[in-house]
Amino acid sequence: MTATTTDAPPPASASKQDITVLLLCGGLSHPPLATALNAPLLSLPQTPDRSVLGCWIDAFTHAGLGIDRCRLLTNTDGSPGTMLTPDIETLPDSGPYRGPAGVVRDAVDHLDAQGCCLIIETSRMLSKPETLSGFIGACRNRKGTISVATNPDGSFSGLIAADTEAIRLIPGIGFIDIKEQWLPAASREGFEIIPHMLDAPCYSIRTSKLYLEALRRMGRFDQASGTRVIGRGTHSIFGEPYGGSLIAKSAEIAPGAVVSCSAVGDGAVIESDAVVVRSIVGPRARIKKRELIIDSVVQTSDDLSEHRT
Repeated sequence: MTATTTDAPPPASASKQDITVLLLCGGLSHPPLATALNAPLLSLPQTPDRSVLGCWIDAFTHAGLGIDRCRLLTNTDGSPGTMLTPDIETLPDSGPYRGPAGVVRDAVDHLDAQGCCLIIETSRMLSKPETLSGFIGACRNRKGTISVATNPDGSFSGLIAADTEAIRLIPGIGFIDIKEQWLPAASREGFEIIPHMLDAPCYSIRTSKLYLEALRRMGRFDQASGTRVIGRGTHSIFGEPYGGSLIAKSAEIAPGAVVSCSAVGDGAVIESDAVVVRSIVGPRARIKKRELIIDSVVQTSDDLSEHRT
C-alpha cells in the first residue's frame, strides 16, 4: 500500500459526478443493534431532524453525487436489514450466500455501472457530511485503483471507492468477502490499493454502545448544544445535572419524563414520569407512564411488552 494521503474537500459542485453509490444494508448477519432494534440502523436519528440515512443523503448532495445513481442493497425477507425508502431506489441482494463483495459485483452488473463505484457500509455514521467530498475528490480521476478510506485514528471507515473493472474481478458465484478476499485478489491482479485518511471520523454504530458513544463524541449529548434536552439544568439526587439526549423532533415527550444520554427516534412517545437513561428508543416506540428504561434498546414497535433488550 502507498503512503496515506489527505485532500482538502473541494467545493460542492452543482453537476452530478458519474459515480455509482452502493449502500450495503443486507447480508446474512445483521449488526447487533439492528437486531435489537428490529430495524435498519439507517432509521436511527443522527440529528433532531435527520436520520442516519438523511445525513448520508446530505453528504451525497454536498459531494455532487446524484441520488439517481445510488442504490440501497437490502434483504427482502423482513429481517432487520430490510430497508424501503422513497429517497433511494432499493436493489434486493442477489442471494443470501454471496457475501458483501458478491452482492456488490452483482449490483454493478445489474446496473451496467462504469467508472468509479462508492461502496458504503450502512452500519456507519459520517460525523461531517463534507468529509465525503474530500474522499470523492481524491478518488474521482483514479483509474485502475481501489481507494480505502480510513478514520483519523487509522481504523477502517467503511468507505471504499473502486474502479468497476476491479469489482468485476469478483467471481460471479460463491460467498466473497471484501477485505479478506476481494482486496487481496485485486492487488495481485495489479490494481493499486490506496489508503485515504478522512478529515473526520466515520463512526461504527453496530452496537448500542458504539452508537451512543458516537453521539456523545459528536456533541449530541452536550447540554449547551441545540438538541432538545429533558431535565436540562435539573439536578439529580446525586447533585449532578442530567445529561442531554438526542431526541427526534417528531418524538413526543410528556411533562415529567426524564431522558438522559439516550437517543429517541422519529414518532416515539415517552409518557409522563417515565425515565430513560443510556438507552435507544426506536422510531414509533412507546414508553409507558412511570416506566424505567436503563441501558436498553426499545424496538421499533407499538407493543412494548415483548421488545426490551
